[in-house]
Order: sequence, then structure tokens, then C-alpha cells
Amino acid sequence: MERFITHLSFNISTPRGRDRFRELLHAQFADEDDLRKTLYGPMLFLHLADLNRVAEALRTQIDRRNARLAEIRKLHRQWVTMLPTGSRHLMQHIAEQCRLDLRWLRTVLADVEAGRIRDTPDPARLVAKT
Repeated sequence: MERFITHLSFNISTPRGRDRFRELLHAQFADEDDLRKTLYGPMLFLHLADLNRVAEALRTQIDRRNARLAEIRKLHRQWVTMLPTGSRHLMQHIAEQCRLDLRWLRTVLADVEAGRIRDTPDPARLVAKT
């Protein structure tokens, strides 16, 4: 997210600026870091993205989370009897976070694939609420 924001020093009212903005936006959706760091900010601009590219990136994110969850399950099976209580709880939390991320990513992907991505219907009203 920080990389995304720091690169916003260009003029998005020009074609070149809009292209650069979208390039950085798409890069965020493909980033391998924690979803909270990479996608929370860019989700605010989802309606400006190329949804085909976003769908592809979301599928990759889902694959990564599935692989991570499988690895956690494997490690848990191998080590559960030898792990201290705190480690078992930590593994459980990491697995839960993966499952939460997967549910969220699948929901976003379903909206992207169905073309249900919209900008705010009334920007003036939204601004008035702040």
C-alpha cells in the first residue's frame, strides 16, 4: 500500500497519468504481501481497474492462500503432539486468517467475474457525509 501511495505523485487527469495509476493498481492486486497491506487501499479504486487483470490476480492470490493453508495443515499434523500450547494457538490463528482471506478473495472474485463492480452512485453525497 505504501508503494502504491508513494507513486501517486503524477497527474491522473492525463491519459499518461491514468495509465500509470492503473499500472500501479494492477501491481498491487498481484503483490504477494499480506492482503491488508496490499489490497485494502487499492480496493477503493477497484472500479478503475481492468477487471480481467484483477480476476487473474485474485485467482493467483487464492491459489497462494490455498497452498499456504495446505502447508499449515501439513505442519500441524506433523508437529501437533510436540508443539507448546502457544505454538498450536498461533498455527490455528494463521490457518483461520488464511480461511478468512480465502472467503473474502472468493467473494471479491465473484463480484469481479459477474461485473458487479461499480463506483459510488452519488459522489457528491459521499463527500457531503465527510
